[in-house]
Amino acid sequence: MLRLIAILLTLALAEAPLSAASQAEKHAFDDAAKSFDGHWWDRAEKQFGEFAIQFPNSERKPEAILLQGEARFKLKLYTGVIDLLAANLGKAGAWADQYHYWLAQASFESGNYQAAADAFAKVVNDFPASTNRLEASIGEAAARFNLKDWSGVTNRLRQTNGVFQQAAKARPDSESVVRGDLLLSEALLALKEFKSAEETVQPLSKIKMNPTLDWRRQFLLCRIQRAAGRTAESLASTTNLVALATASGQPVLQAESVAFHAETLEGMNRLAEAVAVYDQNIAPEFPVERRRQALLKVVELSLAQNKIADTISRLEKFLNQYPNDALSDMALLTLGELRLKEYGSLRERDAKSGDPGLRATSTNLLQQAHSHFDRLVTVFTNSEFFGKAQLDRGWCLWEEGKVPESKAAFQSAVEKLPASYDQAVARFKLADAQFEIKDFAGAATNYNLIIDRYTSLPQVKTNLFEPALYQLLRASLATTNLIGATNALTRILTEYPASFYVDRGLLLVGQTLNSQGDPAKARELFSQIEKLIPHSSLLPEVELAIARTYEQEGNWPAAISRYDAWLTEFTNHAARAGAEYSRASANYKAGNETNALTLFTGFVARFPTNDLAPLAQYWVADHYFNAGDFVNAENNAQLLYQNQKWPPSELIFRARMLAGKAAFARQNYSEASAYFSKLINVLVEKTNSPPELLADAYLKLGDTIFEKFKTDQVKSPDDFTQAINAYKRVVQDFPTNLAALALGQIGECCFQLGADDPKRYDLAASYFQQVLTNAYADATVRSQAEVKLAMVFEKQAALKSDAEREQLLELALNRYLNVVYGHNLRGEEKPDLYWLKQAGLAAGNLAEAAKQWEQAVKLYQRMLDLLPPMRTALEIKIKKAEEHFQLQKK
Repeated sequence: MLRLIAILLTLALAEAPLSAASQAEKHAFDDAAKSFDGHWWDRAEKQFGEFAIQFPNSERKPEAILLQGEARFKLKLYTGVIDLLAANLGKAGAWADQYHYWLAQASFESGNYQAAADAFAKVVNDFPASTNRLEASIGEAAARFNLKDWSGVTNRLRQTNGVFQQAAKARPDSESVVRGDLLLSEALLALKEFKSAEETVQPLSKIKMNPTLDWRRQFLLCRIQRAAGRTAESLASTTNLVALATASGQPVLQAESVAFHAETLEGMNRLAEAVAVYDQNIAPEFPVERRRQALLKVVELSLAQNKIADTISRLEKFLNQYPNDALSDMALLTLGELRLKEYGSLRERDAKSGDPGLRATSTNLLQQAHSHFDRLVTVFTNSEFFGKAQLDRGWCLWEEGKVPESKAAFQSAVEKLPASYDQAVARFKLADAQFEIKDFAGAATNYNLIIDRYTSLPQVKTNLFEPALYQLLRASLATTNLIGATNALTRILTEYPASFYVDRGLLLVGQTLNSQGDPAKARELFSQIEKLIPHSSLLPEVELAIARTYEQEGNWPAAISRYDAWLTEFTNHAARAGAEYSRASANYKAGNETNALTLFTGFVARFPTNDLAPLAQYWVADHYFNAGDFVNAENNAQLLYQNQKWPPSELIFRARMLAGKAAFARQNYSEASAYFSKLINVLVEKTNSPPELLADAYLKLGDTIFEKFKTDQVKSPDDFTQAINAYKRVVQDFPTNLAALALGQIGECCFQLGADDPKRYDLAASYFQQVLTNAYADATVRSQAEVKLAMVFEKQAALKSDAEREQLLELALNRYLNVVYGHNLRGEEKPDLYWLKQAGLAAGNLAEAAKQWEQAVKLYQRMLDLLPPMRTALEIKIKKAEEHFQLQKK
């Protein structure tokens, strides 16, 4: 900028008369320079390009090309910068150092870090008089940092007579030097030279710097200390980190600091203290994702300490304090499920003891769970947890004996949940409810859908296919559809020859449809067989079927006792493997997980070639995963897909997925990435593999790489790029609603990184724009993207001068208003009330900040019509805005 002003002043003061040609040349250059000086980059780029063409022999052509390149850089046309300057480098003359410098900058921004490092080095080494040497020296180090060339970074920045060290001696407090020192310390940390890293960053504490840099300095110090094993010191240093974040007034830095503090305590196994610190991040002013993570951690760590009552108390306190908060839906679901779990445990004890006190307490717990789910589906109608809450609510109603009401809840769950095990369970219970109210045709339809639509989900096939076929048989018999019943029985016989439904099905069909399949009646029939044919060759199957009737009733102690007796008596029977498996399963369902683990493990060892062996092995792996023993979960999942006796199947693919999830859960992101990458390769080779599993693998891979990027002490943009590439595969290969979700995730990644690198906000905006134009994105996804895009503009506005800031805030306001007034809706779509609320409140804040009180009143009045639950809060806002508006008119 100063160089351009000097150029213009020199030209303005020139006294020598100019020829017409010279005047035209001067006029053309001056016009372009003024455009450049005014930051009209498009105009400047075009004018300097035209100057170079119109005046090919001008002495100012090299300078014009340089400025054209700089304008392209401002426009983020990095490839265009490189092409332009590289093509004219031989004629750069006195501007050669500047050419190389901007070539380096463009290469850096385009991700070609090796080319950037080489070009920056050339400025430093070949142009000793260049004013860009310091920035070039730091730029080379930054490029090498991105290449993970830690030694290259330290060599460049620690060189005694190097440009950086000379500048550091002359002006140690300059921002450029501070940035270089932070970069040097980061590289030393990556090299595990903890002492040197700390010695580099410590002196910076005496330098006055902007709050963000000061926070980065302290955050780096905390990480160095923790990485060096000096956890107690790191914890002590975190006090300053939190103070600096608070002083900065930036919620992102505050939330990051609190999370680091809590993670440090968690790593020291000081779980109670970690919970208290995580609790701080639940406050409404922090980013919602940090808040969700904090709430999940509070629940997780409290439960890990077996503080169930404390967990429930915390959730209830949160809901009382923030009844309509963005996290309230998750809190309600978690609290409801904890109460439902307590109810289930107490009900089992009640069934064994018959204690009326237990029965009354369990009933109360069921009512509490029900009320939480009711509140969620009533208040948070567009919550991501709506479908799961309806499923849980359906279970509550089912337990209360309110079958028609449970049917409606299960129907809603089926409609709202994605294709998943939960949706399959909801559909199964919908069919059960239809069966109970004697809508046998509807029940048969949904039992059939269980079998037809969920073939790609092993858990559904394992847990629901068999009972669905049996229930389909019963429903078909109830409607006198003998063909349908026979078809169902044939599938049971073919696909589940060891199933306890086989004999029952045969009896149902063979006894002229008189039986309704009630287990007690079935037992009566089996008893008659025992009496009439005491020496029948089918006696083992009959005895086994009796055991399975108890299992069907959920009478697990009786089922286990029968299986134990059967296995003792029939030691060499062909059905022994099935009985062993059923006994293990019954123990699991009875809550005897230790016994179940022993039995399933023994089953795999004894029957390694049995068709049920892979299922048993998967159960073992899944058990360890659910128990939080991720190492054993991973190892057992490996045993499943590495066993050559078990051919590739969806269960094998799921085992790879489980191994990756286990590695992810124990935060070994490198191994998790390897698992998901291998799974992707395997699924791509199998042309008939479930497409949703492949999409999920790409999404998990992206999530894993991004988590690694966020938690790495030294963050590599290459990791970030890999995460984006994984999400992009979903966009490319699954161009439906999954693509919209992946685009939004890419945008969210960029948005979360924007605090440290504001350029990421531009990328985030680009991806949220793509969500908005995606044909498969529904109203919820698009509304979220509108709000997120507006948030990007607000973040960018905070970094700009007044004029640019006002322009960006206006863009943000318009995006929020798109949601509030439904401009983003298509056809007959209904607004997403959650995002409408978020957009309306944010738009109101902007209107109030701009003193647009009349507009604020109108906005809140519209929200009042659309969001009745917010009446009290909105009426307060309306009153305040009207008062300001009246004062404004005076």
